[in-house]
Amino acid sequence: MIKEELESTVNKHLFHFSYYNFLWKDDLHGNFKEFIMGEPGMFNIKKEVERFLYIEKKVLSIPKVLPVGCICLGTDPIKYALHGFAMAWKIQFASVLHEEAKKKLDSAVLYRLNVRNRLELHVQSLDQLNSALQLLEELRDMENKVDSIYLPIETMYEKLREFELRLPRNEVEEVDQLRDKWVELMELAEQVRENLLKERRGAFEQELDKNVKAFVVEVMEFRNAFDSQGPNAPNTPPAKAVASLQEFQQKYKLYDSKRNTLVSVSKLFGIVCKPFPELDKTGEELDLLSQLYGLFQKFIRFDTRFRDTLWADVDLDAAFIEVEGYWDECLALPSKLKDWDAYHDLKTSLQNYLEVFPLLRKLNSKEIRNRHWLDVMNVTGVKFQLEANVFKLSHLLDIGLIKHKADIEEICLSASRELELEIKQRVTEDEWNEQMLTFEHYKNRGPMFLDKVSTERLLEQLEDAQALLASMLTSKYIAPLRDDTALWAKKLKDVTEVLELWLQVQDLWQYLEAVFSNSVTAKELQLEAKRFARTDKSWTKMMKTTYFEMRGVLQCCTGDEVPKVNLLRNMQQELEICFKSLMEYLDNKRRAFPRFYFVSDPVLLAMLSRPNDLESVRPHLKSIFSAIYDVKLEEADTGVDEPTDEIGFAQSRTGTQSRGNRSTSVLSPGLRSNTPPKIDKRLTEIYVSISFIK
Repeated sequence: MIKEELESTVNKHLFHFSYYNFLWKDDLHGNFKEFIMGEPGMFNIKKEVERFLYIEKKVLSIPKVLPVGCICLGTDPIKYALHGFAMAWKIQFASVLHEEAKKKLDSAVLYRLNVRNRLELHVQSLDQLNSALQLLEELRDMENKVDSIYLPIETMYEKLREFELRLPRNEVEEVDQLRDKWVELMELAEQVRENLLKERRGAFEQELDKNVKAFVVEVMEFRNAFDSQGPNAPNTPPAKAVASLQEFQQKYKLYDSKRNTLVSVSKLFGIVCKPFPELDKTGEELDLLSQLYGLFQKFIRFDTRFRDTLWADVDLDAAFIEVEGYWDECLALPSKLKDWDAYHDLKTSLQNYLEVFPLLRKLNSKEIRNRHWLDVMNVTGVKFQLEANVFKLSHLLDIGLIKHKADIEEICLSASRELELEIKQRVTEDEWNEQMLTFEHYKNRGPMFLDKVSTERLLEQLEDAQALLASMLTSKYIAPLRDDTALWAKKLKDVTEVLELWLQVQDLWQYLEAVFSNSVTAKELQLEAKRFARTDKSWTKMMKTTYFEMRGVLQCCTGDEVPKVNLLRNMQQELEICFKSLMEYLDNKRRAFPRFYFVSDPVLLAMLSRPNDLESVRPHLKSIFSAIYDVKLEEADTGVDEPTDEIGFAQSRTGTQSRGNRSTSVLSPGLRSNTPPKIDKRLTEIYVSISFIK
């Protein structure tokens, strides 16, 4: 029971002490750094210091003894420890306030000491007199401001004392003596004023008169030197003029400072100072020249930088904008400057740049090649290196581009037209490097001939491409591309010749292949069949090689070791021999039976190639015989072999066909006399009764 009561009381006391745990548990320097980084301001820092001061006093108010039942706990050790921690936090945060107060105190003390040192200097010259009198005027103004300077310092140090901080004794003494030492300073100032303006006035007035007379002579000499050697002197180069301007500006500052000293001292003594119009005029002209040569200097720096730029790295748009800005500034200069030679030089230089930029843009375009630069060299008569790491803008700006403007523009126009022609040629090259032949399969033999529709379309495209190249060759700008264009024109001409010949040979081969694939025709034209077989073998090899290995139009038509045109001409010759023999064969048939002249070669070949197919003959009989619309054929077996002539028709002595023991005329009497007894061996030997409808 007693233990529980004691434990409750102890826990209560511990709870009260836990309020101060942060003093020894938290990171003092870390928390302070984080607080300062938040830029809290002096007011919030002051609040923090006041909070820690309150905690410090609260710690000291802890009772010396804490009763715990029948036991007394002494708190001195923990109280003094917590008090030390609270003081450390307070001093850390108050250090910011102390630094700010000390900075202001040091500034005020330093100003006072500097003023005292200047007042204690012995004044001998008019410059020193003017400086001392200005200092006295400054102190008179400071008399009204001293409260606003000293009062914040005194208040801040008073606050630091309230925070019970240990301040250095010298700082405290300086703060306490601020007002007294300021009074001493003002008394010294009054003594100096009395000495300078009353006791030594006569001597200073004599010195003033002497200096004014000497200054008049100096101003005249300065003006004469400015007219003869200054930046506005005739025939002065811009670079030298800029250096001269800077020199005379420095001299003018010295003369103006001296003039101000004389005027200031004269006013203090109540003397009317003599004017210096030549110095005023020189100052005005220097201001104008400063504007002019300030712009000139910017332009010179630009010109130097621009000339030293590699041609490959130049940014003409940015440079043109910069020059335009200088031009606008030049036009905005005061009108008094516009009669000066330097102004005209600057304006002329800017105009030259504005005129040369269009030429530089044209020369910087992508169509300009090395050959065009050689033309520029020939026109201007100046040689320069074209390597990217050597070729600079200075090489172009120094060769007089404006003098040769017309020739340069013509070169650039030629380059543009040449690029257009080059693009057309490149498009043509790319198009025909990618063109492919299209093949068709024939029967079961695979790709045996070209797709006629696709190939004819290629021929139309070839015609357009050749027309384009021909028109390019007539252009006066084609000279650099003439050889390549002519070569491509020849290539396309060769391709056209090959494709046209290929189609001719293909048609002839296809025609003869249908003929000689028939065994009857091959048997009757054995030599021609063998000749065609050899040609067919070459054709098959050529077509399969082309299909599987070189389907590109250019590669196929112009890329073989043996020119394709020669191979096709050899085939054509062989096929024409076969065709000629075939035509002679058909002519012989027509001479034997003239009515075969009424049908075409394919029809006649079809009839002769199927001698036992009566139905294949039927559609063509109306073309052979007039006045026949339709024919009905009936087959009958006579069992009698009759003799036949060389054409193949059965022959009878009466000129009629027999059927059994009965003879019937096939044709009317008007036609019978003109019809041979036989037509062909490939017609059936047995004629049937024929009924016809007129």
